[in-house]
Amino acid sequence: MKFSREWLQSYIKEPLPSKEIIDDVISRKAFEVEGVEIINADEIYDIKVLPNRHGDALSHYFMAKEFCALLKLTLLNYKNDVSTSQNKSEHRLTKIKIEDEKSCFVFETVHIDGVDSRESPEWMRLRLESIGQRSINAIVDITNYVQFAINKPMHAYDAREVKGGFLIRYANKGEKLTALDGIELELDTETLVIADNEKVLGLAGIKGGMYSGIKAETKSIILESANFDSILIRQTAKKYGMHSDASKRFEAGQSSVLVRMGTELAINLYKEIFGNDIQISEICRVGKSVIDIENQKIKINTSLQSINANLGGVYSNLDVEEVLDSYSFNFENTKYTINVPLERVDLKIEADIIEEVGRALGYDTLKPVLPKIKNKDNQDRYGKYNSHMYLEMALRHALYERGYDEVITYTLTDKGDVFLENSIVGKTLRNDISDGLIKSFYKNLSNAPLMQLDVIRGYEIGSVFTIDDEYRHIAIICDDNKKKSNFGREIETLIKEIETELFSKIDDKIKINFKVKSEKPYTIEINLTELLAEQIKYTKAEENKHGGMIDLGIDHDKEWKYKHLSVYPITTRDVSVFYPETASIEGIQTLIGDTIHASTLVKKFYLVDSFEKKSKDGTVKRSAAFRIVYQSDDRTLTDDEVNAEVSHVYQALKVAGCELR
Repeated sequence: MKFSREWLQSYIKEPLPSKEIIDDVISRKAFEVEGVEIINADEIYDIKVLPNRHGDALSHYFMAKEFCALLKLTLLNYKNDVSTSQNKSEHRLTKIKIEDEKSCFVFETVHIDGVDSRESPEWMRLRLESIGQRSINAIVDITNYVQFAINKPMHAYDAREVKGGFLIRYANKGEKLTALDGIELELDTETLVIADNEKVLGLAGIKGGMYSGIKAETKSIILESANFDSILIRQTAKKYGMHSDASKRFEAGQSSVLVRMGTELAINLYKEIFGNDIQISEICRVGKSVIDIENQKIKINTSLQSINANLGGVYSNLDVEEVLDSYSFNFENTKYTINVPLERVDLKIEADIIEEVGRALGYDTLKPVLPKIKNKDNQDRYGKYNSHMYLEMALRHALYERGYDEVITYTLTDKGDVFLENSIVGKTLRNDISDGLIKSFYKNLSNAPLMQLDVIRGYEIGSVFTIDDEYRHIAIICDDNKKKSNFGREIETLIKEIETELFSKIDDKIKINFKVKSEKPYTIEINLTELLAEQIKYTKAEENKHGGMIDLGIDHDKEWKYKHLSVYPITTRDVSVFYPETASIEGIQTLIGDTIHASTLVKKFYLVDSFEKKSKDGTVKRSAAFRIVYQSDDRTLTDDEVNAEVSHVYQALKVAGCELR
């Protein structure tokens, strides 16, 4: 959702910090800030609010509350009491009936006379337009404004078109509704609707109907504020393909405390824009009362010990209480009985509170410490071996040392035994790893020559699925894609070496059984679940030494460094030169290496070709061609960027007396 800095600032006492600080802190501790742009001289933040926070944070007021908690600012008090001096119209009370209170928790209305279709004031139009909302007229804009201010979807009906009151019910079979966007829907009996005594007025929690919508001549409106069952709204929106800003909020689940907040804010805005001469009825409400809702605050118990134990931190009571105060989590005693704010429907159990504390303090403040566990010889060792992980780690080390690269492919495929419902990518879970590994082999063939690889060697470890169970497998591939080559012997030798290296000290009866999945490219697959069972069967004698897991010879004290692999494309430049008699190929190669040494875009360079050419006059021209491989870790390189890089090489070669060819 897009958020206006000016709108957010209206709820915060101190000036907001720079956009760079906001981007850094909010992205690390709450939501990803996907972009910042300037609209109408206002900074607009595009913030990715995760679904668990759609109940409150898709609004400027509650996002401002989040900003204050994380940026250590002061949230201005929210005051929205409706003035008692308003002109009342007692005869305008609206009848309301809810047929199923499990589908509609609360429904309230207020009747307002004396409005018109005037344009909204500039401040409201600018705020709405800055976040991508089109201004329609003041009547409609106010309902939209309330939604983006405090996250409460509202709806205004033309009072002339509401006959006898509101009935919140399920549709009758075959009933039809023309929505505000002109789409005609045929409703089924599982669709919750807002109706009057004669017809359907709208889809509950999703969209109003055209018949009762606001028109240019509308002078009297009925304002609706309600709360509905989240699952029902989500199913209905999906069924009719009719998702809206309102349904997005209801689908996540909302607190009914927002119902009255929305009504009161809307009333005050109508009074501010249309003046005190408008007539406003009493608020009509059916469902849970305001007092009942306020008395339903959730209390969650936690403690400093529990917080530190779950987060792995060494925080103090002062650290924790600062976070609880910043989020208005009122608490009792140092064992923390926390009164959760009503709008935070995402906080239900102790783990939710602990997560709030962790992200507010910053996960970067946690220092990773491996747990010490005593083995059977009463010696400290870090962590506890997981048999599968330990075996897989040993295989990774063995393959890495022999020049094999690890590949990771998708678990979801289009051919398998276990079918998935509503899958976006792939219809089934894979039943082997080889298929994805072979596809990866062919995708990487074009890059092999650039990286001076005559043979591609790779492997993948992962889960495969059958109707009955899940297994761990490893697939290994080795090939050069030439028709007459066969790498079967190399793979067989590899397997025998691994058998000897990993299992000979246990028992020479342990054999690695594999299936050849493809002759070209040569690919095998091994069931690690079966291999582990075989290994454990012969491990009994060594059980006391290694806590039930055989020592496979892994050096745990060795420092391993992990290198990021770029996902961006490779590009190359070939540099061909005639070089003077006083120079050598080795010297030219050193010169190029020294020139490109400081570049972060050069991945490697190498000699491609060299030759000598004798001219008619008897002179000998010596030539060498080098290939430079460029790749960025964070973007696709442009020709201009690469040309600028290689120009330094050209210049250095010219200075050395070389002639470009």
